[in-house]
Amino acid sequence: MRILIALSISIVLHFGILSYLQYKNKIDSTTEKQKPSKTHIRFVKLTPQSEIQSPKKKQESKPTEKISQEQKQTLPKIIELPKEIKQLDLPILVLPKEIKKIESKPVEKMEQVPIAEPKKEEQKPQTTNNPQQKIDHITNSYLELYKDDFDTFPAETKIYLIKNIKDIGRITQRFLIYPYLSIQAKQSGINVVEFTLYPNGKISEPKIIKSSKYYILDDNSIETIKEAYRDYPRPDKPTIIRIYVKYELI
Repeated sequence: MRILIALSISIVLHFGILSYLQYKNKIDSTTEKQKPSKTHIRFVKLTPQSEIQSPKKKQESKPTEKISQEQKQTLPKIIELPKEIKQLDLPILVLPKEIKKIESKPVEKMEQVPIAEPKKEEQKPQTTNNPQQKIDHITNSYLELYKDDFDTFPAETKIYLIKNIKDIGRITQRFLIYPYLSIQAKQSGINVVEFTLYPNGKISEPKIIKSSKYYILDDNSIETIKEAYRDYPRPDKPTIIRIYVKYELI
């Protein structure tokens, strides 16, 4: 055992010495490479800074002198003006202080000769007793329902009725639906309905002032007006409306 231990210690020592020697040789080789190499130059001649000039400056300096001399030759000569300049004698215009006004003479008036005016034909006054004149027969048929009451209405109400009563009757007929029971029973006729139409578009409760002799047709006319009144043209004042509703089987 002791011999083996001694051999192992000796081997370790030998390896350590060899590694140390190799490491030392590497360091010596690197130091020799870093040493400066010897040169054969003994001295250097230095030139003064005043003599060092760039070649560009020498070339640029010469043409500047030539340009300056040429410019001096081409400069215009300054002309000296005289110190005193004589003033020109110009005529002076003198305006008058007062300008005379031109007296305007009145123009003599020409005598106007009277011109004979053409005689106007005497227009006969139109009779306004019958406001239903020159009205279509449908409008006239609605206005006849008022009888003598129409003459008591103000002028605005009369004009409204003449212009719009025909449209009110036409709108009502458009909403009219013939009752099915009346068709089966072959009921026909004409009834007259009266109500008041207000400026806000609303109406009073319609009522039958002339019956068609059939209560189904009369009730149907009242219900039709309650739906159609929203499309009636509105008056400026509350106006009594009288229209007839016709039921006719074809």
